[in-house]
Amino acid sequence: MNVTGKSVCIVLAGLAMMVLSAPAAYSYTWESLIGLRQSDFERLAVNGFGDTANSYAWSIVCFDGDLIVGTNRHHMWSLMQQMGDLVPGLGDLFAPPASQTWGDDVWADEFRGEIWRYSSGKWSCVHTSDVFYGRLPIEPNPLLPPPPEVEGYYPEAYGYRTLAVYDGAVFALGIGTWVPNMPWISVLRSYDGKTWENITGSLEGATNPRGLLEWNGELFLSASLPGDAPAGAGIGVVYRFNPCADGYWEHVSEPGFGNPDNVEIPYLAEFNGCLYASTVNFNTGFEVWKTDGTCLENGMLLWTCVIKEGFGDTYNQWGMTMQAFGKHLYIGTAVGGGMVLKNNQPVGIRAFDVIRLDKNDRAQLIVGAYKPTDPLPGWPKSRVPLSRWPAGFGNPLNVYVWHMCVHNKWLYLATFDETSILLMAAKTLLSQPDADISALGEDSPLAQLRARLDDLNQGALNSQQRNVIKRLKDSIDSGNTSVLSPLIEFMLKAFGGADLWKTRDGIVWVPVTINGFNNPNNMGFRRLVSVQEGKIRGLVVGTANSHTDDPRGGCEILIGR
Repeated sequence: MNVTGKSVCIVLAGLAMMVLSAPAAYSYTWESLIGLRQSDFERLAVNGFGDTANSYAWSIVCFDGDLIVGTNRHHMWSLMQQMGDLVPGLGDLFAPPASQTWGDDVWADEFRGEIWRYSSGKWSCVHTSDVFYGRLPIEPNPLLPPPPEVEGYYPEAYGYRTLAVYDGAVFALGIGTWVPNMPWISVLRSYDGKTWENITGSLEGATNPRGLLEWNGELFLSASLPGDAPAGAGIGVVYRFNPCADGYWEHVSEPGFGNPDNVEIPYLAEFNGCLYASTVNFNTGFEVWKTDGTCLENGMLLWTCVIKEGFGDTYNQWGMTMQAFGKHLYIGTAVGGGMVLKNNQPVGIRAFDVIRLDKNDRAQLIVGAYKPTDPLPGWPKSRVPLSRWPAGFGNPLNVYVWHMCVHNKWLYLATFDETSILLMAAKTLLSQPDADISALGEDSPLAQLRARLDDLNQGALNSQQRNVIKRLKDSIDSGNTSVLSPLIEFMLKAFGGADLWKTRDGIVWVPVTINGFNNPNNMGFRRLVSVQEGKIRGLVVGTANSHTDDPRGGCEILIGR
């Protein structure tokens, strides 16, 4: 995807002004002027550290000059066993584990989450989740058929979603499997990055841990109490670590901040001296709350709502990630699993928005839908984002802002892009003998691909890319299978895989990569970490790549410098 001429002129003019107006004592590096490019990145790890069942580099942190990475296992295969019918053919894209039987000891071993360490140029596994013997211990996911109550072996954590360094130790948030639905929390701590102790304490019984952040010298965590929301979530809570208290953890927010529809708290961030927490809300849209640390008589912190109702669209259900940059807090939205859910049923998809708050909590739409799908009364029915970029940077399948990070004065934004999944499912369908695409239903990958092509913003594409999209639409419409496969291959190489975007001012955004760093299996960039210590200096990217037993499958770690 080429940047428009107008955007290039704006960027070059801005760079010139920066150089001319810079203080004499300040020395600009080339990277600080233009940011990182795709060619600046190299791979530190591929194929899931040698095991493609390591699907996501789910969490990354720098500790004592080394990288610590938490993975999850067989992620998409697991989900597709009970959700693959939403798009026929999706389940065929991901190879199964050695055992597919819940409770089997081989199955449990295959799903044990791992923690890896990169030190002196080498990777080593420093922790593998424990396994316990028991019975499925949680309410069934309302989106899925009731699971059998199988007594057997289960991993304590099928992955480690979040890592943080606090008080000289690494903390890791583990989560049990979603399929079967038992996403219990576990919390580990290590002072040397090698040996780990369990400090779950009073959090035992909570689910879906997500946020983990040091703020004002204390460590805060977000998780959910069990309930009947998707993935076993019920209502989100913020906790504070207290090493002197029984059970280690004490809650510092009312469940859901008093709103029972706030079923999860995906992210915690610091901005302007305050702690911010974003929510998942399937009913009225995500919310953002903040506290300045004021403590109430009951020991809770005083929280104030600063964004509500999905910022004008109830289809904006997840406040997925937040990042302070300059004078603003940037908020990236998402729809879980790429699906908008209403009353626990999928009703559509929605590309992400980017919103920012200033120190007075005034919000602006930076990237987003010109026409919200479901604005509640009082919200505008049309709007213009400041960047002029529509939702998902014009790609209707860019469904998450998965993470953001500031590195060398640039804000980087990582996405989860469903484009490659849909293209691969269509490719699998076309590979079947005597494929008759004219007889396919509206849920088929080709039908969904055709609908998304109509939604694609082509303003930033070159003539070759626009021509390929036109030919692809014409071929699907006419049922011409002879040219569909090569066109889909072109699309996979050009657009398959996650996006990484960058901005110097929060308004002008340009892509670093829109094809997963030339690997369409990298459907998402799950973590971004700016490392400025030791020998590992650069922007570290952890990918989501669930293609087990594929030569280009398994999570990857890249560094840009």
